[in-house]
Amino acid sequence: MLFNSLQFLYFFLPITYVVFWKLTSKRQRYVWLTITGYVFYSFWNWKFCGLMALSTIVSYLAGLGFLTWESHRRRRGHRCFIAARSAKLGESAAAWNTWIEVHKQTVNRNTN
Repeated sequence: MLFNSLQFLYFFLPITYVVFWKLTSKRQRYVWLTITGYVFYSFWNWKFCGLMALSTIVSYLAGLGFLTWESHRRRRGHRCFIAARSAKLGESAAAWNTWIEVHKQTVNRNTN
């Protein structure tokens, strides 16, 4: 499913939109958007859901880390550090996944 497909436009998007506005709390809406994001990307390649789960967990934990510092000045300095570490972990996971896929394709091509 692509963003410009009829399946997305007439099925996925309206359901996501209506359910989003029916939910009452921010937390429910965030969970709903997370679930629909996983569903959307699993239509393309379900194998990336593990990578997305790792990215979601790291981002969530980084957000919790932001809340641990009381002073604004201290929080600002640590925020940059946590955001940089979080982004680097995401890049590393994406690079690792890409390397594995390229390696599999190379092995399959050489064995056939």
